[in-house]
Amino acid sequence: MRQYIRHPSDIPIEYEVDDCRSDDQEYLKDVSVGGLSFRSIARVKPGTLIHIRISLVDPDFVTSAKVRWCRK
Repeated sequence: MRQYIRHPSDIPIEYEVDDCRSDDQEYLKDVSVGGLSFRSIARVKPGTLIHIRISLVDPDFVTSAKVRWCRK
């Protein structure tokens, strides 16, 4: 059983890895108190620090996060 309830979402998300911004439009898959999940064209290694921006809200939601898992 999961520790936190996940809430489905399809909000647009932007992220950067090592100052390289994703050129593709990415979307959240789900969000919870424990974190978020999103679809990405590129593989991001677990343990990588990423910078996230969600521009749908005002002001933009901006945070840093560590990738915990990534799968095809």
